[in-house]
Amino acid sequence: MRHTLTVLILIIFISGAAGHEKTGITKVKMLNAAEWVAVGYDGLFLKTTNAGTNWESRTIADGVYNLWDVAFFNSNTGIVAGVSDGYETYMGRTTDGGHTWSRLSFASSMWVTPMSFANDRVGFLYGFGSGMSSSIYKTTNGGLDWFRTNSYLMPYSVKSIFPLDSNNVYAGLSGGYIIYTSNGGNNWVFFDTERPEDITDVYFINQTTGVYCSSYESDKEKKNGDDDNGWYLNFGKTTNKGQSWNVRWIQESDNYAMKYSGNSFYIIGDYNRILKTSDFGQNWDYNYYDVPVTASPYSMDIVGNTILVGGYGYNKSLLIKSTNGGVNWTSMSVPRPYYTISGIVKYSDNGQLITEGIVKAFKYDRNTGNINVFDSTEIQWNGSYILTHIPHDTVYIGVYPNSQPVRDWVVTYYPSTPYWTQTITLYPTGNLPNINIYAKRIYFTNAANSINGKVMKLNPVQTGLKDAVVNIMNGNNYVGCAITDNSGVFHGTSLPSGNLKVVVDRVGYKGDSVMVSVTPSSNIDSVNFVLNRYVIGIRQIEGLVPLNSNLYQNYPNPFNPVTKIKFDLTSTAVLQGSGNIYTILKIYSITGKEIGTLLNKNLSPGTYEVDFDGSALPSGVYFYKLVYGNFVSTKKMLLVK
Repeated sequence: MRHTLTVLILIIFISGAAGHEKTGITKVKMLNAAEWVAVGYDGLFLKTTNAGTNWESRTIADGVYNLWDVAFFNSNTGIVAGVSDGYETYMGRTTDGGHTWSRLSFASSMWVTPMSFANDRVGFLYGFGSGMSSSIYKTTNGGLDWFRTNSYLMPYSVKSIFPLDSNNVYAGLSGGYIIYTSNGGNNWVFFDTERPEDITDVYFINQTTGVYCSSYESDKEKKNGDDDNGWYLNFGKTTNKGQSWNVRWIQESDNYAMKYSGNSFYIIGDYNRILKTSDFGQNWDYNYYDVPVTASPYSMDIVGNTILVGGYGYNKSLLIKSTNGGVNWTSMSVPRPYYTISGIVKYSDNGQLITEGIVKAFKYDRNTGNINVFDSTEIQWNGSYILTHIPHDTVYIGVYPNSQPVRDWVVTYYPSTPYWTQTITLYPTGNLPNINIYAKRIYFTNAANSINGKVMKLNPVQTGLKDAVVNIMNGNNYVGCAITDNSGVFHGTSLPSGNLKVVVDRVGYKGDSVMVSVTPSSNIDSVNFVLNRYVIGIRQIEGLVPLNSNLYQNYPNPFNPVTKIKFDLTSTAVLQGSGNIYTILKIYSITGKEIGTLLNKNLSPGTYEVDFDGSALPSGVYFYKLVYGNFVSTKKMLLVK
């Protein structure tokens, strides 16, 4: 039987874009005819369930990372891969359709794309990072764990990966090379296409027949006698597993992505022309792209006759679709991933304008205990501020003085409280004006008294706690304020004499206070605090009463530095003993030494999850032990730094 092969090429011209910051979409993925997802710069994640009529926008990993790849195995489960501007690696996993994401353990400081899966278990990923490593990694459990295949590719880089199945995998490299494995990555064979350009995409129809696409810069005079330089697009075909290639020059263009659907190939690149061929590029039909293009196309996916294209540029995004195989196109608006929050900052006692200082929008990371700042801005001369980089997420707003130690007003959270548990958090779905903040005034003195100390955290060992706010009060008046440094140290100076109350408050932790008697010319040291994580560190994830108590294996494992410990608590009626039954969760070293207590409280029956932060511990084997009435269970976990 003879099969007709149609190749359609989208070549889209982009003029110079104004602006300075790249935004937009780097990868699109169609799960089916209606469910599509896309990822992009600044942690952008988009999802539609109605073929692009409406898009839901979310920000992954606090917007710190640019996401370059996404894979979904069904409507709920998927993973993303990306890097920060400083090349810190991020890999995340969702099991609820993209609403929430958990971070996966992977090598840090590594570029991670392209990524491609043969099925919902086996996938391949290119990693390039520190030490000039360049290798293809493999997962056999849907992206939870990755290991390096027998591929050491320096000085070449991987531009595309195509798994025909879990064993037969092709990859396009820089320098015109294609590599192939028939055993899932245990061994790789190099094929030279005898072309100098990068193999930007490779696709195999079956075991023997495949194509690749590449672009290269050359002299146009070689083609038409012109003296200008330009980019050219090549299309290669093999019928012997890549051992030899028949290469055809297609068009003046730079290639970005190629997809195969039915008997058709689709290729996107520069210029707003659509080229179509049914004979591997021997003859071409020309059409034109019929909607305005504002950003460079970069990624494409196809289901049936529907084509989805995404792209990025300088302050521009591209999201377009065709439902008739590329004849006509529709532009879709990219939901704004960031909003603005604006308002006025005043003193709480008399409404006087505050004309200097900093307003921050941030979120507490319950995995690491860190405060992640989304955006910050200076207060203007008229007391106004505007934050422009606010994601569609829960946000804390706080106003911070410029001076350290603080002299004018204490750190105050919206709308007017020095305590983070009393603040009103915001969840913007649009721009939020009139978010006015009323800061608490400091009644400053020139006395020579001081109070100094350290704030530490207990999870599970004592270490310094950064960004804790230490307020010092004389009666109902604030007389001092300090913020702890990286080691948890604070200094409260120029304090009056008397019985002063030292109050420590840190987002994500339970606050504490102590009374200190200050005499004239006194310098009081070692006013120390040890704070415990707030209830936010433990989450009840299921309210149904389990039939049995159970302690699960931590996830991820191995981990660095944060892992989750999940457990079930059955009804107390089936436990021996009477009265309140406390749930105790402790960490031990491999020698049996108790490291710390994560949990010791009375919990109702249900399923819970606790975060364990091992950042203060060395690499090694540790044990965690759950005690609940007469139920006792211990499991092993591995910390690898």
